Amino acid sequence: MKGLVYLMLLAFPLSTWSVAISADEVRIVNCEVSLKSLSIDEIEISKIEVEFTDPLARLVTIAIDGCLYEESVVGGRATVNCSWTECIIKRAAGQGTLLVDVAALDSQRSVLSQRVFEVDIPTIRIGQTAGAIDGQIAMKLLWVRESPITVNGPYISGYYTFAARPGMKFVILAFEFMNNGIRPTTTPYLNTGELRTTQGYIYPLWSPRAGARSDEYSPTESTPGEIEELIGNSGGYESLLPEETVLGQITFEIPLDEDPVEMQVDGIAPIISLGEVPATRQIVEEELTLFLENLLLRFPYLSGHTLSSLFKKILEDLTAQ
Repeated sequence: MKGLVYLMLLAFPLSTWSVAISADEVRIVNCEVSLKSLSIDEIEISKIEVEFTDPLARLVTIAIDGCLYEESVVGGRATVNCSWTECIIKRAAGQGTLLVDVAALDSQRSVLSQRVFEVDIPTIRIGQTAGAIDGQIAMKLLWVRESPITVNGPYISGYYTFAARPGMKFVILAFEFMNNGIRPTTTPYLNTGELRTTQGYIYPLWSPRAGARSDEYSPTESTPGEIEELIGNSGGYESLLPEETVLGQITFEIPLDEDPVEMQVDGIAPIISLGEVPATRQIVEEELTLFLENLLLRFPYLSGHTLSSLFKKILEDLTAQ
């Protein structure tokens, strides 16, 4: 889905209202839209610049999603500064562009020239890198997955594994911070963001309300395998020398019957488009494998047959409830 922004250029003759203006004289060359802020469901515009060839144009009238502006034309350019008046446009799920319809009008408000511009909304996908975060830090998106558990920490006693509440699941985004500058720096701490689902609902960035004492998530001390698989570290407040990197992750909690579509994290300019998140069956297989491997490491004297029997009995008991 694409948003639609309407711009109108009003052309006045220099000496008399009877001067005829041809469409060739009013050629719209370019239109640039600068964003003040970008959230998962709103776009706030800070400035619009229109360039055209028309020696007779003296005024620009611009209507943007209910907002109306007028600006003088100087040197073939018109600049609308939206800093004094809010210009906020609703953004639909998955929307990656704005269609900007620019029309040049004569003194009788007849259309002399018209052109549609497609303006990209900053978007990044898994595997791509967002640069210049917090000055000189780059952020590469590594993977995204759904999971019944997530790892968070470190706390004084280490990392803890949290289980999603009944009817809910976690969506985990893993990334890598890299210092692309020439001086040592500290990575940003990502603590505010939103995730939009296929149903159009928006959920905040997750964090355990009482840390390792958030009993509603049944926290347990993380195993080495869980920490390696799910990272746990936020990646924030880490001191990096030039070219050094650190891994991090952020977590969202959403209902089991909804699928993630996109994320937005404060401090990261682009919208994070998730594409296809790994299927639930794949995630379940991976989590069960990790769980059983950890059990074998913690209780090496138990045979595979014993674990299999225990697992089967527990599963039967749970499904019978």
